[in-house]
Amino acid sequence: MAKSSAELRKDYIQDKYVIIAPRRLDRPHGSDVNFDLASVHQSVKKEHCVFCHPRFKSEKALLIIGPKENWQIKVVKNKYPAVALDNKKAYGVQEVVVETPDHKKQLEELTVAQVEKILEVYATRTKALMRNKKLEYILIFKNNGGRAGASLQHAHSQIFATGFIPPHLLDKSQRVQAYKLKTGRCVYCDVIKEESKGPRRVYEDQYILAFTPYASLYNYEIWIMPKRHLD
Repeated sequence: MAKSSAELRKDYIQDKYVIIAPRRLDRPHGSDVNFDLASVHQSVKKEHCVFCHPRFKSEKALLIIGPKENWQIKVVKNKYPAVALDNKKAYGVQEVVVETPDHKKQLEELTVAQVEKILEVYATRTKALMRNKKLEYILIFKNNGGRAGASLQHAHSQIFATGFIPPHLLDKSQRVQAYKLKTGRCVYCDVIKEESKGPRRVYEDQYILAFTPYASLYNYEIWIMPKRHLD
């Protein structure tokens, strides 16, 4: 029986949304989706990895860094997307960023130069997606390990864009504007000012501040904020 297309659904009462995507059940999984990153080097099976398969070299890339046969970073369409440009019920784009051809290396093991290139790829693809005026929201995310939702061990992240802005982000934007109208200041600039001299500061240089937020939602949550003000 064919699985139905993905669909964007709203909660009965609250402005909460979820994408029901039956086809994602068919996406490829590694031999152990609950792999522990601490033992990833012992458990990897390169021969079962879709990103290491010879066919992947010839797979059409949305963006590629390095020569085609010896790529460093490769961006491809997600074959099992939750959203799609031809799906009116769940309109959007989902891309996979394969961060390295090395099956055994995770993001934290890459060089600073390699991580910098990955961030540049995020920026390039974000700008490209912004040209589609029907897309309202772009999210870059990485599931780090099987327990976090990663179905493959090979280091990768995803770019997810939809045709709607989540209500909680709209609410946040409205509150930011209200704060500015009331105080004449940017709330994020005020947060940076306070946290830069507080006990929650993790790292700081001339460009950014990293800190654990006052009301964290998750264990080990860290915010990384640029010091340059942007409206």
